[in-house]
Amino acid sequence: MTRLTLTILILLSLAALAAGAPSVRLSGRATVTGGAVRLADVATLQGLPAEAGAAELATLEQVGSVVAVDWTALEAALRQAGVNVATVQISGAARCRVERVAEVEPAPARPASEAPVTPVETPNIDQAAPAPPVQVPTLGERVIELLTSQLHCGADELEVVFDPASADSAELRVEGLVSITSTDRQLLGRRHWRAEITQHNRRQRRYLTGTVAVRRNVVVAARALGAGEVLTAADVTRAQRSDAGAGWMTDPADVVGQQVTAPLLAGQPIAADALARPVLVRRGQTVAVEYRTGSLVVALKAKALADGHAGERIELENPTNRRRIVAVVTGPGQAVVADEEAGR
Repeated sequence: MTRLTLTILILLSLAALAAGAPSVRLSGRATVTGGAVRLADVATLQGLPAEAGAAELATLEQVGSVVAVDWTALEAALRQAGVNVATVQISGAARCRVERVAEVEPAPARPASEAPVTPVETPNIDQAAPAPPVQVPTLGERVIELLTSQLHCGADELEVVFDPASADSAELRVEGLVSITSTDRQLLGRRHWRAEITQHNRRQRRYLTGTVAVRRNVVVAARALGAGEVLTAADVTRAQRSDAGAGWMTDPADVVGQQVTAPLLAGQPIAADALARPVLVRRGQTVAVEYRTGSLVVALKAKALADGHAGERIELENPTNRRRIVAVVTGPGQAVVADEEAGR
């Protein structure tokens, strides 16, 4: 939703409020039984027909066992019930976390032949304690909900540490409209957020800064490794670390066969910029070269004029006639002359 659209909705909501228009107030959290989530389960309705409350919410965002409902889903449900959204004031939490609870099956009927059961005295339902009110989420909790959606992870996998200067804003509970945005390109590491708040017909802006990390399985060194070593499957393993955007590798298959550019300690995560393709041929090295043309194979020795990685073309010099040839590096100290080069 663009800022212009959001401003128009706010102005329409304020005008509707002044005229005593119907309203929908979204709760911060809700629990429903069964699979369907209805409008009345997640919001308080005033001045709307009963069929509006029974409208099912179709636009739900799944996060593990919990679904999230936002204002877009509310508007879709209202339209489904035939309600003009422009005449309805929508307020409350920006998102509602809905937890589905399985229905409890009734106990089987007791056969008439069995002995009667002594009735157990039950407390008076009218005297039961009222359910605790739904607590409005803080700005910090709203930021975490936004990150779980963006990073496709659960809240238990996410680590967010707000700066001390942002502590008051992170703990602020707002019942009105809240829009949280960020101009950061990265999702992990150092982050900045801006919260636009509309409450009691007043607007304010809050800023939050913090560090974001995700607990995930990354590739780590299985032993101490020296610079220049070529990694094998036995040299690496996987372990859970808090990744704050360091570019750590997650698949061992992408690491095996690469060369370490700097020493690594045992258990240290391996980053992409710490790896390089191994140099199989060094400049000045004598290389075993093969000419392959059809079924004919001719072997000779040549001097490498440059370093070469696997699959890379390099220039070599025939020490006998000083003629230069181009060959493809195939292994340590080995190369093959390409077909087009061999035919010259």
